[in-house]
Amino acid sequence: MKKSHTSQRFGTLREEDRLHFYVSADRADYVSVVGDFNDWDPASTPMVKDADGIWEASVATSLLTDGENYKFYLVRDGQSFYRADPFAKRAQPAPETASVIDLGEPFLWTDEGWMQYRRNTFSADGARRAPVSVYRVSLPNWQRTSDGGLLSYENLATELSTYAKQMGYTHVELFPLFGSRPVGNGDSVGTYFAPDAALGTPAEFCGFVRKMHEAGVGVLLDILPSHVAEDASGIRSFDGRPVTKEDEPLLTLLFEELASKYHIDGFLIDKSALEGMEQTDASNLLSSIALALSEKIPDLLLSILSPASDTPLADLCARLCPDCEPLCRAFGEMENRLHTDGMQNFALYKTYLLALLTLPGKKRTLMGREFEGLTNLAREDESTPSWGLLEQDMHADLQRFTAALNHFYLREPALWQEDGFTPLSAPPVEGVCGYLRRDGEGNTRMLLFNTTDRERTFTVSAPSDTVLPRALFYTVEERTALLRPDPNGNDTLELFLPPFGAVILG
Repeated sequence: MKKSHTSQRFGTLREEDRLHFYVSADRADYVSVVGDFNDWDPASTPMVKDADGIWEASVATSLLTDGENYKFYLVRDGQSFYRADPFAKRAQPAPETASVIDLGEPFLWTDEGWMQYRRNTFSADGARRAPVSVYRVSLPNWQRTSDGGLLSYENLATELSTYAKQMGYTHVELFPLFGSRPVGNGDSVGTYFAPDAALGTPAEFCGFVRKMHEAGVGVLLDILPSHVAEDASGIRSFDGRPVTKEDEPLLTLLFEELASKYHIDGFLIDKSALEGMEQTDASNLLSSIALALSEKIPDLLLSILSPASDTPLADLCARLCPDCEPLCRAFGEMENRLHTDGMQNFALYKTYLLALLTLPGKKRTLMGREFEGLTNLAREDESTPSWGLLEQDMHADLQRFTAALNHFYLREPALWQEDGFTPLSAPPVEGVCGYLRRDGEGNTRMLLFNTTDRERTFTVSAPSDTVLPRALFYTVEERTALLRPDPNGNDTLELFLPPFGAVILG
């Protein structure tokens, strides 16, 4: 593939009574369009290459039928192969691999209210004017019909927008959805612009996004730049070589077009997905893409993710306060315990969730974890959550707790503005650790965690120039928070924390 070019010169473009086909394959010796309309004859519709390596052909729309299949036929160094259109607007449902002719009218968007909110709220200067709490979802697997069938984009929009709002999530993050099909242990991309046809048409996916926006929920996409199909239909080595840093303009265009066409609010990119590239090159490539996108679409959310850690809480704490060893050690011990005896330890899991949500950093919840806890750790990330667990009181209680915690987070700028984080250097009692979060106006919240399996009772005194803090949020219902005078006449707050309990003061 070749750098440069405009969006009108990729995929297909309809002009009056002709449909133009474009593809970047500068290393190919011969390219043609093949499909149902020409009986898949490689010699019937040859393409012409320009100086930029863009191949073009056009076909009269009278010879085409909306919904019929096509591919590109390429010859390089005497070898021939078929490739799906990387910029196709539609694609066959998996396991089929062809691109699909789309002669439909452009989608009519009516979400200007949301788009204006986005422009007013998020900007390239990194200002945080609103919280972001993300719910990670595989649309084909989030929920199924009673007989195990797939829900449509239309049905998913209704169900998911309602659920996300009830649970306090501001955005949904969609697992790779565009032209993806399972290969091995992960998703592979056959084309970047065709949403999963098993759930509906591109117009119906646009309707899904519009419905989410109307409900006040943003839509983010997982993008894996080089997790591309390894079979002969995909875009790995499309014209004879893999994705490299030379493809920055093309990849930037890809993100820009996805955001524009589908009103996508942001992207999450796993830099480990840039296979075959050194980590430094991958990071530099993605940073360049992020910079270019921020200039073109300043209100687009873009996060570059590192490979997942087995101890995200302890690692996050170590990055935030490397000099505060007691806090990092306490969280590390709590996290280790979570994975050893935490299968039914819902109190510990609630405290773990509270810490993850209130430490600075990205807030992302995998679908199902809001009520499963660690009961079903063996479930693959993209497999359907065990909704039947909600019939059990503990799991239903965990779901209610997660919703209450999320909504509390949304109301508290001190927890989502990046202005202030200070670990407590002197814990009030052994086994209790914590930190302060502060918003841009100086409002402070104190977070205290009992990281032991024993009860802890202690007092917190109000500094002479401040009001005694109130207990704002607990991980458990059974608690005691009493005001009482101390011998010096100052008010103190007596706190009781059960094993693995936590409290937010403010």
